[in-house]
Amino acid sequence: MSTRFLARQAVREQTLIAAISLFQRKGYELTTIEEIANKVGMSTRTFFRYFPSKEELLMGPTKFFMRNFLESFERNLTTADLWGALEFSLVESIVGCTDTHPDQSKHIQSIVVNTPALVARQLEIGEQLQSEATDRYLSCGFNTENLSWRTTNAIVRAGFACLRTIQYSLGDGDLKNDLHQLMKDLRPRVI
Repeated sequence: MSTRFLARQAVREQTLIAAISLFQRKGYELTTIEEIANKVGMSTRTFFRYFPSKEELLMGPTKFFMRNFLESFERNLTTADLWGALEFSLVESIVGCTDTHPDQSKHIQSIVVNTPALVARQLEIGEQLQSEATDRYLSCGFNTENLSWRTTNAIVRAGFACLRTIQYSLGDGDLKNDLHQLMKDLRPRVI
């Protein structure tokens, strides 16, 4: 990785930390981009070089999760059935996102849950991800159960429902083990 890339990532990280602090204190809607930029010592113009909007600032980790999940899902489909690949990939991706900054992930999720516009955006990204996962599963040739698109999509959605159940509880439990147990309990019979 280049020094320039690392510096850019550091600025993005510091901006996110500053924004989270302001969002927690003032609320998402009442915090301006100018306030976020000032808090990290940059101009509003520089802020826009890093983020197209304050929404994208908070949705960055969600999009990072999406990319990681899809890569992991395709890889796990070579060694597991649909439900197993979902479980392994959800755990791998969510743990990968929360391991480096566990408190940050909880704060972001709390801000999202309490901001209707962000909940809607996160649901939109989730819809896209679930459809993409369904399409990838059906196109990769591992559909030995000959599941239809609808059935496959329902199974994918059930896996993500397990993740949301664990996430929205926002407890201090063991995410990995809680998700594993829930998915074990809800394993579909068609697989």
